[in-house]
Amino acid sequence: MRWMPTFAALLLGCAGASTELDVPRPVDSSVDTSDAPLDATGDATGDATGDAARDADDAARPDAADVGSDVAADAGSCNPAADTCPPTKHCDGFTLKCADGCRADEGCPAPKRCDTAAHACVECVSDDHCPAGKKCVGKACIDGCDDKKPCPGTLTCCAGGCVDTKINVDHCGACASKCAIVNGTGTCMDGACKLWSCSAGFGDCDADGKSCEKSVTDDPAHCGACGAICTLADAVSSCVAGKCAIKSCAGGYGDCDKNPANGCEANLASPGNCGACGASPAETCNLKDDDCNSKCDDVAGCRTAVHRTYKASTGEHFYTVSAAEATGAGFVLEYSPYYHLYASAQPGLVPFYRCWVAGVSKHFYTTSSTCEGQTVESSLGWIATSATCGAIPLYRLVLDANGDHFYTTGADERSSAIASGYVDEGIAGYVWAGASG
Repeated sequence: MRWMPTFAALLLGCAGASTELDVPRPVDSSVDTSDAPLDATGDATGDATGDAARDADDAARPDAADVGSDVAADAGSCNPAADTCPPTKHCDGFTLKCADGCRADEGCPAPKRCDTAAHACVECVSDDHCPAGKKCVGKACIDGCDDKKPCPGTLTCCAGGCVDTKINVDHCGACASKCAIVNGTGTCMDGACKLWSCSAGFGDCDADGKSCEKSVTDDPAHCGACGAICTLADAVSSCVAGKCAIKSCAGGYGDCDKNPANGCEANLASPGNCGACGASPAETCNLKDDDCNSKCDDVAGCRTAVHRTYKASTGEHFYTVSAAEATGAGFVLEYSPYYHLYASAQPGLVPFYRCWVAGVSKHFYTTSSTCEGQTVESSLGWIATSATCGAIPLYRLVLDANGDHFYTTGADERSSAIASGYVDEGIAGYVWAGASG
């Protein structure tokens, strides 16, 4: 109790001023002389002995004991307002005793500081306790800077942190100057932003070191890498996922092995890949090479043979599809067969008529359905109007002297006939030398 020291001092001061209690005594006005000897001796004796007894009694009283105890206890107390505890301790405001926990920097191991509010040793209490480039945050020195706390050496304070603007990608050359590379990663060198690497699928194909401007996943001119050009055989090339691919094949070619590296390698006019990969169609009579063996209609039954005969007595040539008719009436077989016509109608073919000229009793052959005004006897077959499926010209000539019509597939024979007096009437049509192919 704070009043106990003062109270004890007052008691001790009074006790030290007198050996007896200063209590007023009543005056005996009727004292006679007979009492004098008693007073002279008795009072003196009584006072001497009585006061001493009272003093002893006072010393034994409980109040005096309590006061003595408080005085003894107050010898170990402290005052928080004027803390005189050792530096490693502090005056506890509740117990008024020195307790563990620093009260000053001297109570902490260097270089720690005393947080006098928490009485704990910490790294710092204020910014000036931290080295350059660091600030006191949460009683610890962490990286940081500001106008009052600059950075050490050549470092620059950017966004509250010390950076080297010569190499920092977020502050390259100056604060907030971020080194950003399009489709890539940059690096800061001597304060200048440079290309470090390109993101997957992109390349710096113009080599300017500033960006990765080209996609190398879908550009046929830069497929997989800058300058890697897709040039696939007989194909229009494309680039898919960084690899050359076939966008389309040139006409007549196919990618039958499904290997883009060799392009459209298959000729679709070849056996086994006839018209399409893996196709082997059957040959039919249609003026086409259906099975791609370079032979047109090379199957039996497509064409009819025409025989050429000659009758010397009249100087007449005769053409027929009947072998029996070819050698009758004095005619001698010259060529059997001489050429071939189609046995049935096909696109691009017309009938080849056998006609009779009554005035000269001779035959001739024409594509005219009216036999050019003469008598239509029959049709030998179907003749082509152009050189299709391997057809060759059939030349038509006439000898006015006897009305003989002469037909030949040979250019030399035609010339000889003209030299002998025949007149050239042009090409009657186109015929086939063989029965197939």
